[in-house]
Amino acid sequence: MGGPPWHGPARVQHDEQTPGRSTPAEPGRPAARDGFSFAGGSRMKRWLIAALALAAVSVQAQDAGGQWRLGAGAAFGDFKTDDKLFDDSQVGFQFTGGYRFNNWFGIEGGYLNTSDFEVFVPSGQTGGPLPGGGKAKIQYSGFHIGVVGYLPTPSEQIDLFGKVGFYDFDGDLKVNGVTESSGKADGAMAGAGATISIAERWAIRAEFDWFNLDSAELWAVVLGGEYRF
Repeated sequence: MGGPPWHGPARVQHDEQTPGRSTPAEPGRPAARDGFSFAGGSRMKRWLIAALALAAVSVQAQDAGGQWRLGAGAAFGDFKTDDKLFDDSQVGFQFTGGYRFNNWFGIEGGYLNTSDFEVFVPSGQTGGPLPGGGKAKIQYSGFHIGVVGYLPTPSEQIDLFGKVGFYDFDGDLKVNGVTESSGKADGAMAGAGATISIAERWAIRAEFDWFNLDSAELWAVVLGGEYRF
């Protein structure tokens, strides 16, 4: 982790530019920050591996008599950059879908939208990512997939679980209302949570997810429901 201000999630720069120099600013628009970026990495390779793995286990699951699960909830997100420039909490949403093979293991994918995390710098500042002050917003949305492990509990109505996997997000950075940078971000994620059955096919679900961004961290507490079939 670490790095200069605005070196958060690594960047795909849409405008060609000389290495080490900022893109010239248009009238009324700040220059692009070389330090702040989004990165895609080897997304296609990882998604292909995940798709093949899901296809393989789904075939086995048909014979095992497992259980499909669909969920939705409010995502209370917290986003912090290592340089402490961004440190904000917002409410977004998340959808999940997965398959539980047995009492111990399952697989799950989801879609997360964080809403806009914001930072305001007072006018009069010199240097830094917002010289002269202003407001910056960053928002993430995209998919994640992982393997789920379940822990036994004394009650049949309560399930405890943990999961590890990876995410593939789109990111957008706006400065003073103008899109400054956009691209892809991917990496490792992990989570833990619990479900409480309230009916034959329905459950309350709560979880805590962590996403490892470059020079930043994203946490999300998701509260919602789950349908099983």
